Amino acid sequence: MILLTGAATPIIENNQTSMLPYFAGRTLSRMTIAYGLSLAFALAYGIFTAMNHRASHVMLPLLDIFQSVPVLGFLPVVFLLVLNRLPGTPGQELASIIMIFTAMAWAPTFGVIAGVNAIPADIKEASRAYGVRGFKYLRQIVLPAVYPELIWSSILAWGGGWYLIPIEEYIPGTVNLPGLGSYIAIAGRKPDLASALFGLIILVGIIFAIDQLVWRPLGRRAEKYKYETVAAPATETQRSIVGEGMRRYEGRLISPVTSFLKSEKSYFNRVVEITRLRRLLHARERLRFPERITRIPLWGKLAS
Repeated sequence: MILLTGAATPIIENNQTSMLPYFAGRTLSRMTIAYGLSLAFALAYGIFTAMNHRASHVMLPLLDIFQSVPVLGFLPVVFLLVLNRLPGTPGQELASIIMIFTAMAWAPTFGVIAGVNAIPADIKEASRAYGVRGFKYLRQIVLPAVYPELIWSSILAWGGGWYLIPIEEYIPGTVNLPGLGSYIAIAGRKPDLASALFGLIILVGIIFAIDQLVWRPLGRRAEKYKYETVAAPATETQRSIVGEGMRRYEGRLISPVTSFLKSEKSYFNRVVEITRLRRLLHARERLRFPERITRIPLWGKLAS
């Protein structure tokens, strides 16, 4: 109890601890705005890239290049450009949202591309045959197809955004925005290990709550939109009939084969024995060949 009280003392004495609910709300608002921008970018860029074969030769490698750049590589460029044009708190907020966007955008975009490419060819042919085109095709075919991939890739996107919040909310001498990230970063710089761990626990709790309340239900709903190959009932009936017939005539089909193998086993053994005897006789003939040579008069004189 004394240890717990001693560990909690720095947390209680920290004047920012009482502001943690407000900090959590500010952090969630930035994450949500950045995710909305990432979602719009992913749908627009991903659908256009996947449905335009010629453009995909340029846009897909370009996306892969930007995705390969480390997130912190965008940090100096974003903050320098934004803060020079828009100084103060509005510029810091905009720069932090852009930084979170750079951590979130790539996974959903690749997910959208994968979802569009996963649409079966027969679905595409049927939509063309029935005249489903334009926005109707986008709403009825494309968006349901990308929904499962978009959910799973969005979980990865939020994970990348959570990783970045201590950096984009607090840069000494440049950025100091209210949020969980700045609370953890300032506590770690003091150093106030207890407050930093407490802020980290709050952050983990929020992530767990979002996973249970948002991503789990959406993931279960996404299972309904997956394209799966299901065997036709007639095929299953045909398999059952064939299986029943095979079981019924199993004795009639296998018994003659078994009897044949049993009867031929002795014959096979006799063939093997004859083959061995022939090899032995041939070897003996080869060994007796010099003896026969010496019995011939001419070769006998030469040999002697």
